Amino acid sequence: MQPGRIRAIAIAVIQRPSDGAVLAFYGEDPTDGRRFYRPLGGGIEFGESSETAVRRELMEEIGAEVDPLGLIGVVENIFTHREQTGHEIVFIWECRLRDERFYARDEILIDENGVAAIAHWVHPHHLAAHGIHLYPEELAAFLNTQYPISSPQSPVPSFQS
Repeated sequence: MQPGRIRAIAIAVIQRPSDGAVLAFYGEDPTDGRRFYRPLGGGIEFGESSETAVRRELMEEIGAEVDPLGLIGVVENIFTHREQTGHEIVFIWECRLRDERFYARDEILIDENGVAAIAHWVHPHHLAAHGIHLYPEELAAFLNTQYPISSPQSPVPSFQS
C-alpha cells in the first residue's frame, strides 16, 4: 500500500461447487485486532487487463490456473489497515479453478507478496455472524443476493488469533 496512491486490483470470486463457499484468505489488522477475509488476487500491472491480472495473481499466490467466467463488478474500496488509509479500485471476477482438487482442500497455503497466508472456503453470512469482515464490503451483499446459500450449517474456519 502506497500512501496517497489509488491502486487498481483484480480479485477472483471462486465458489466451491459443493456448497457455494468462497475462497478467501484470512488477515488481521495488528493495530486494532480487526479480523477479515478477502478473495485472492492483487495488483494490476501497467498495460495488463484486469482479467489477465486475476489469472496471473492466482498462479502466483496458489499455483493454480483459473478460468475467469465474467466480471461481477467494479467497486471503490477506501479502507484503513495498520493505521494507514488505502484506496483501491477493485475488479471482481467470477472464476473457476481448472484443477478441481483445490475444491476438496479445507485450507490452501498462499504466498501473498512473499508472506505466507492461509485461504479458506468461507460463507459471508457465517463470517458476519462471528464479527469477521469480508472485503470489499460490497462483495458480501452481492454474494448473498446473487447466489443461493446451500450449506447454512457450515462452520467458520478455525484460525489462530
